[in-house]
Amino acid sequence: MANTNFTGSVVQCDDGFLGPIQPSAASSEIAYIKKSTVSVDLASINDGAIAEATVTVSGAATGDSVIATPPASLAAGLGVVGAYVSAADTVKLRVVNHSGAPVDEAAANWVFLLVR
Repeated sequence: MANTNFTGSVVQCDDGFLGPIQPSAASSEIAYIKKSTVSVDLASINDGAIAEATVTVSGAATGDSVIATPPASLAAGLGVVGAYVSAADTVKLRVVNHSGAPVDEAAANWVFLLVR
């Protein structure tokens, strides 16, 4: 497995912003990384169904890549299908239920990593 080497400065601020980072070689520049912890209250999800939640994530911009990390308490059988920025400060989170029964998950904190 190849390693990615980074050059340049890295600055972390109290608001979770990390940048600028300049990858070496022919890689693209990562201009923005932000970690946000947001409470998400998923709707009840039937077995075999996918639910989509709309989450406010400050600083999100269309075109950003999103990594959504569920809480450790996420019910067995639920899985993250994906997450994307649908509008400024708005992330759509998709979760699938393969538990064999409907699941009504309580509100919990999710971590969202935005990369631009």
